[in-house]
Amino acid sequence: MSDTINNAIGDDRPRNGGRYGDRYAEALPDPNATEEGGFSLNIPLILSTLRRNAIPIAAIIAVCMLFGIVKTMLSTRIYRGSAVVQIEQQSANIVDTEAVDPVASIADSNRFLQTQLAILKSRSLAERVADRLKLYNNAFLVQMGGSGLSGDASGPEAKAILKDTVVALLQGHLNVDLPANSRAVTLSFDSPDPKLAASVANGFADAYISGNLERKFDSSAYARSFLAQQLVTTRQRLEESGRFQLVDTAPVAEEIDAAGILWSCNGCEVGIAKRLDAELAMVGWVQKVSNLMLNFNVVIRDTATREQVFAGSVDIRGNTDESWRHGIRYLLKNRLLKE
Repeated sequence: MSDTINNAIGDDRPRNGGRYGDRYAEALPDPNATEEGGFSLNIPLILSTLRRNAIPIAAIIAVCMLFGIVKTMLSTRIYRGSAVVQIEQQSANIVDTEAVDPVASIADSNRFLQTQLAILKSRSLAERVADRLKLYNNAFLVQMGGSGLSGDASGPEAKAILKDTVVALLQGHLNVDLPANSRAVTLSFDSPDPKLAASVANGFADAYISGNLERKFDSSAYARSFLAQQLVTTRQRLEESGRFQLVDTAPVAEEIDAAGILWSCNGCEVGIAKRLDAELAMVGWVQKVSNLMLNFNVVIRDTATREQVFAGSVDIRGNTDESWRHGIRYLLKNRLLKE
């Protein structure tokens, strides 16, 4: 009687041997089993599945391979032309300078390289290439795989659209690669036409190099003109002071050029000044402390005794025209011509 009541209240499952007894026994966890984590892979089952479906799998692989072959054969071939240019962070030396800290001049080399990369990818350089290679036409668009622009292209609006399209193609198909720890930039251009790819890649390199040369020439020409004006002004102020009477150095110009840097030639300027019958030899130079700090120096020696009779210097902040003018005026007024 007690067993019957407990079975009815506490456990309504059939006992072993009942209709669902074996099924419940299989579902319940074995208290004596050890639980193991991880992922199990049934290799025999996988191999069996592959064998049963070998034909459908092989058919799918064959269709994919055939599709890839057909697509490769029908797609347009793209050729890549490449050119390599070297980026140098060197400014034109208009005057001889003595660098106190050589590392300071290349401290912003990474910024300089990024600037040059931006120039190579710029619209202005692409326009320069298009002008040089005469690419503002439908023939270039067709060579790049397009259909060209329809309608009359002689109007200003059509010309503007053509120009924008050509420049966009040049910039879009150009790749600029600068390896780490290198200053050699590889310019690559992709095109369905191999000759065009090579021509445009070389065109970008030529346009970049010529642009740099033009900028250096323009800056050098301006700097030389500026310094020539300052030398004329300085000579006038020295002669007007009544303390100095400057002599013409043209007769010994070749000797001065051969001597090189006069401020570091161990007093060779004294011998040159003697041959001009000058009593004093004056030498000046610019000392570069950093990119934005320079120092003007002047030394005067007696040609008879070779002794130094004057030495003066002045610092300037900022490498600009006005800072140079101010530095020269201060050097004259408060050093050379000081009462």
